[in-house]
Amino acid sequence: MIRVVILALAICAVSQFAAATNCPGIFLEHESDTKFFFTPDGQTYVRSFRIVDSSCNGWTGLTPTLRFYDWTNGGPRTGHFCGENGIWSPTFTATEDGNGWYTFEFELGAGIDMGQPTTQFTMQVTANGGLYHDFTIYESSTDLTGDLVVNLGDVSYFSQAFYTTHDMRADLNHDGAIDLADISILSAHMGAVCP
Repeated sequence: MIRVVILALAICAVSQFAAATNCPGIFLEHESDTKFFFTPDGQTYVRSFRIVDSSCNGWTGLTPTLRFYDWTNGGPRTGHFCGENGIWSPTFTATEDGNGWYTFEFELGAGIDMGQPTTQFTMQVTANGGLYHDFTIYESSTDLTGDLVVNLGDVSYFSQAFYTTHDMRADLNHDGAIDLADISILSAHMGAVCP
């Protein structure tokens, strides 16, 4: 019984960085941090990463950057992010805690690209020009029509998803259902537009 408890504690202790056996690397603190809810007028997000060296120790003294991009099926997706050219988001920098943990706090606005049947895109973290990692991100946005403003067009699109198409891009809170909770989120962000 004691062995089982010790083994369970050991598994819990290392599970967060199990992928770190392939050092060096960049690892997201929480798996749930791959889900983002966007509005065109922008929200503040905080994401933390651990960067480890070839010995799997925290790598300090780096200057990592973070940005999002939409590049799928061999080509760019446009009109998605507020700022820059709509393909790449602005670049964000991190603060360091001295133990290999880097935290990004940033504001970003975006809508959904209606040219794609998916809500996946990429978050890329780069450190000192060579070390990088691409994270697959799952998004939702109250800008369901992708015109970077939340208006009656988005309400119409949501109604179709709610009653007929069941398009999961309308699952605004990422709970696996299109329901009244999503309607509440959409109504709370009516009129949001890129600054």
